[in-house]
Amino acid sequence: FGSVCSHASASMSPMEDRSRAGRLSDTARVYMSAQCQGPSSALSLYRLGAALVRDGRTAEGRDTLTSVLHHGNVVLQAFAAGLIAASLVVDQSHDEALVYCRCAEELHAKRPGPSPADLAQAPTLAGLTHLRLGSIAECVEALTRAVAHGRSSWDELLFSTLGLAEALLGNFARSAQHLGLAGVCWASVAGAGMAAEADALLSPHSHVLANAALLEQFRGNNAQADALLRRALAADRECPSALLRRGYLLLCCGEIDRGVQFLQKCVRQPAGRVIFGPTERGMAHAYLCVALHLRAQRGRTSAGSPPERVLDHAAGQHFRLSLKLFRPLRAA
Repeated sequence: FGSVCSHASASMSPMEDRSRAGRLSDTARVYMSAQCQGPSSALSLYRLGAALVRDGRTAEGRDTLTSVLHHGNVVLQAFAAGLIAASLVVDQSHDEALVYCRCAEELHAKRPGPSPADLAQAPTLAGLTHLRLGSIAECVEALTRAVAHGRSSWDELLFSTLGLAEALLGNFARSAQHLGLAGVCWASVAGAGMAAEADALLSPHSHVLANAALLEQFRGNNAQADALLRRALAADRECPSALLRRGYLLLCCGEIDRGVQFLQKCVRQPAGRVIFGPTERGMAHAYLCVALHLRAQRGRTSAGSPPERVLDHAAGQHFRLSLKLFRPLRAA
């Protein structure tokens, strides 16, 4: 029973392998067929909800998993709440995600014998959500709770996000320490022969390097930041966080045209991943807005540049997209 829950819960973890999509569709159909034949047990409902979420049918899956919360089994309730929370984090439904993160954290604390990964999942996802909302102190607090539960499969994402948050707060020494731990966590995964599986969903090593690059940029080490981003993109040329950071770095260095290329590639990356979604795409649109305004100003003195009104119109479109996707900008 425990292994069933752990396996399904891991579907939204950093180690998900999307090559199983076809098998997951078959699994969902089997459970739905069984449900139509009569009343379902809590475990069957959980299995169906988990299969639907993993198959990308998140709204149906969450509805089914919500019904599990009304059953009396605290173990099933904890895993159901955790899986609902994870799917909401991927969808970036921030407020709902935080509600279910709290629910999952409380339920796992009540159940017998939870693993460190079970206990760390909810506060890790809550920390990531707080970061996307611009609540950096709350992010650090949630991730610190996750660290207290011991080492787990969430450590790479946990320490990478914590390193980013500390860098944004100006705590560069602590940021470097956390990012170093994130790199060690990825190396241990690679040493276990699981690097390809991890890269399939999150490109974790490149993601850590991208956050480390931002830290170096904040420290004023632009050359070192650029070197780290080159390494990240050499490992995964589609890594959205590396594309975002490199575009931002190039803009800051005055290389507007090259920066725009990386940012445009970033906004074309598919969402539906724990580390990349509307918030990150909204940030890229905000940077593109700035870049195109700078292009328009430069065009006043440069022959062959697009008309200023064309660039200003495109910049306005990027601003509106950023305002729609990037919630901290709306609150500013």
